[in-house]
Amino acid sequence: MKRLFVLFAVFSAVFSFVSAAFAQTDHTVDGTRAIRVTAEEEHYIFDLDETVERTHVYYNNRFGIELAADLYISKDADLSVEHPAIIIGPPFGGVKEQGPGVYANQLAQRGFVVLAFDPAYHGYSGGEPRMTASVTMYAEDFSAAVDYIGTRDFVNRNQIGVIGICGSGGFALSAAAMDTRIKAVATSVMYDIAASNNSMRSSGMLDMAGEARWTAFETGVYDYMKSYPDEPVDEIPSGLFGPMEEFFSFYGTPRGWHQNALGNINMASMGDMSTFLSNTHIAEISPRPILFVTGDIAHSRSFSEIAFDNAAEPKELYIVEGAGHVDLYDDTEKIPFDKFESFFKTAFGIPMNEDVGSDMDMKIRISDGQNTVIYLLNDSPAAKSLYSQLPFTVEVSNYSSNEKIFYPPEGLDETDGIEGNGPYGTLAYFSPWDNLVMFYSEMGAYPGLYILGEPLEGEETIPNMNGTVTVDKVD
Repeated sequence: MKRLFVLFAVFSAVFSFVSAAFAQTDHTVDGTRAIRVTAEEEHYIFDLDETVERTHVYYNNRFGIELAADLYISKDADLSVEHPAIIIGPPFGGVKEQGPGVYANQLAQRGFVVLAFDPAYHGYSGGEPRMTASVTMYAEDFSAAVDYIGTRDFVNRNQIGVIGICGSGGFALSAAAMDTRIKAVATSVMYDIAASNNSMRSSGMLDMAGEARWTAFETGVYDYMKSYPDEPVDEIPSGLFGPMEEFFSFYGTPRGWHQNALGNINMASMGDMSTFLSNTHIAEISPRPILFVTGDIAHSRSFSEIAFDNAAEPKELYIVEGAGHVDLYDDTEKIPFDKFESFFKTAFGIPMNEDVGSDMDMKIRISDGQNTVIYLLNDSPAAKSLYSQLPFTVEVSNYSSNEKIFYPPEGLDETDGIEGNGPYGTLAYFSPWDNLVMFYSEMGAYPGLYILGEPLEGEETIPNMNGTVTVDKVD
């Protein structure tokens, strides 16, 4: 508890840092419209991998504010098939060109479609007054990203996850608690912003926020605390210590400096930020999985530990040895991308050694040792979830006069299932009973009966199958 109290005090101090200057929000936009910039105006803190394509995209959240985001896709991705997707939110006060882009650049190379966004009122996203904070809006921005990414033809709606870095960790948890379209959520060195800001109730910060609202109402000017220089510096100013020194080493130097990340929020928003509790509904995310990633020497580590304790299974706390807080913003040697990849692929039912979203043929073999059928599966969610469970061994039995049936280890995903008639030998899934069916006649359409694939060879042996069968992949 003492450690957490110190964190509260430090975070409060970040906002009242003696060298921070008040600045007017002078980077305005046309109302709710996002800002468009030229290539010459862009600044990213990392180099884009030559195998990854980055595209600027724009879309509205449900409050009508246009958000600016970057879409990262591997250049060799087959966009005629569906891929898993990950949405990444920035640290509190950060922007998509910093940590989110670092993560997106790496995860796109691992088969994910990745969206990194600027929150409303921040970065190049729309919204006025600039630098406004709203806990509702920060969570909404994740759901707005789900709206956008889930309507792309090349994204599987049942394989959408989110990552929240630093302050966005709490916002991502809040979004996942109320948006079941988010199928898995991960945090990286999360901050519980409200838990930090609650310390400000006794520091006079709420009184300052109230005064700022009166001033803004009367003048139309919203002041915010600018904590970092207008241009990056090579040396950290004297007088900084602990987390303040660590934050400056990223935001104030060439390492992570960005012109849109010089401060956090305007002063009139401070009251809003002291009421948000990211852990309130965290247990309701279950049975969707949560991964908490933090560093063993990260000053924010206790936030992840507390959230982990409050979350329900399935959950995992992953500690990166030798990693401080901002190390997990941009240090690709310390950010555990292998862990993020395995977490999301496991959550989505994707084998680690194969990209189901690619143009790979999913061929399977069903054999009782004497009789063997080779199937080519379609690209439906049901077929993919069957493929992810292989291999397994099961008893086959007769049903009716033209079916051999058996049961997979787990039920299949019937979303967007393919119904209709099928030829002799069709492999299908009957969702009411959660059983697989091999037809040794033509298959007729029936409610809840979904086509998984058609035989490539051996379908004439289906009537003879009996006893134990093995279902596995064909290389």
